[in-house]
Amino acid sequence: MKCIFIAAFFVVWSQIEANTFTNPIALNSPDPWMQYYKGYYYLVATTFSNHIYMRKSKTVSDIHSAKNVLVYTLNNTGNMWAPEFHFLNNKWYLYYAAAKDVKNISSQRIHVLESEGTDPLGPYHFKVEN
Repeated sequence: MKCIFIAAFFVVWSQIEANTFTNPIALNSPDPWMQYYKGYYYLVATTFSNHIYMRKSKTVSDIHSAKNVLVYTLNNTGNMWAPEFHFLNNKWYLYYAAAKDVKNISSQRIHVLESEGTDPLGPYHFKVEN
């Protein structure tokens, strides 16, 4: 019985490894973070650039066709990745990782942007680097 189970496992595993996955929500959007707020879904994802974009849609299924809205441009030339945003005390706080020198991972830090109001699309200003 164990041999049958193990053989079945490897057959299934080989099929999983052979297939690729395409993100149905937003293509080319690693490290996605999504929030629902006042009837809309908002999505932000890694860009590997100095720009932070957000998408807004009434439904999750339409987020892939929503336009990218530039919400912030980093002042340094580093790359932004792994963003997330949270609503606290009537403001949005957008956290992201960035390195000033992409060749030197030790320069990676967590950065925080603070919204000027209650709209997740901003505008944002730089709050702190940790």
